[in-house]
Amino acid sequence: MTASRFSAGPLDELPTDRCVSVAAGRAIVVRVRNEVAAFQNECLHQASPLAGGLVRGGVLVCPLHFWMYDMPAGTVHGSGEQLPRYDVEVVDGEVFVDVPEEPPARSMREQLLAHAAEWRAARVPVGVVWDMGGILYRYFTEMVIAVGRDRGWPIDGIPLGPTHRVPDAEYEAMDRGEIGEPEYVDLVVARLAGIGVVFDPPRELDWHDQYRSEVWTAIERLDSAGFRQGLLTNDASRWLGEEWWEWWEPAKWFDAIVDVTTLGVRKPASEPYLAAAEGLGLAPTDCLFVDDMHVNCEGAAAVGMQSHWFDVTQPQTSVDALLERLGLVGEP
Repeated sequence: MTASRFSAGPLDELPTDRCVSVAAGRAIVVRVRNEVAAFQNECLHQASPLAGGLVRGGVLVCPLHFWMYDMPAGTVHGSGEQLPRYDVEVVDGEVFVDVPEEPPARSMREQLLAHAAEWRAARVPVGVVWDMGGILYRYFTEMVIAVGRDRGWPIDGIPLGPTHRVPDAEYEAMDRGEIGEPEYVDLVVARLAGIGVVFDPPRELDWHDQYRSEVWTAIERLDSAGFRQGLLTNDASRWLGEEWWEWWEPAKWFDAIVDVTTLGVRKPASEPYLAAAEGLGLAPTDCLFVDDMHVNCEGAAAVGMQSHWFDVTQPQTSVDALLERLGLVGEP
């Protein structure tokens, strides 16, 4: 098959935190440090575009259903399945990609099947299931950083979550599902102890004024628009106490609340998502799940839910993208 050569621009101008598209969207380029790789711009899951997907810790995440690809190999995280790869050459500091010519036009049957798949992927849900920590409330490391700066702790040199200046490999491992949040919290406690600070975040952080206002505005807007809303949380009981949902005043906004302590199994196992959908009286395919952990979004997709990854470093942008996805753009 013949190929055409396309420029991706200067190597030192390619971002390292996301992939970019070339050849009118037919290919993507990913830069990991100074190594560059190019691939077909189609996720192996549902052929959705990979362009714009984030790259964290050498892993590219599909922006639609959060499939993960190890870079620069281009293999599906955990399975080894390979993205179609294109040749790359750097000439005088400029990156060039050889992209195969487009295949012949698809048959009418193939086009209709593709349109059906696109319709299913674009289906607007009628229920939204929210994670809690990091979304409804600021993530606990954000609060630890604020407390530490207020008290003069020497925290500038230690990793403290995604909003701190020091890269946090263990947070990224949690995002991939390699460790759980209880283990990660213990690591943060140990890091603080290493700089002479004795602090227990679940017991000592004050959550009463830590709401993300932009998220609660969206929750009210969804309620007004008639969406059914639920909560699905792994760890709220550790932070708010046993049976917190009995006294938690914002519970009035939700048609279902599922704390996994009542199930005995945590996200990303299927049971919590199915329990949340059942609590809303909806099929999983009629629900959209919002979480700040990619691994938990993948768990939702595995039971048929749509999912929306919430970037805790850009909460307003994440909310705006969610509202646009649900057809609630512009002024309410």
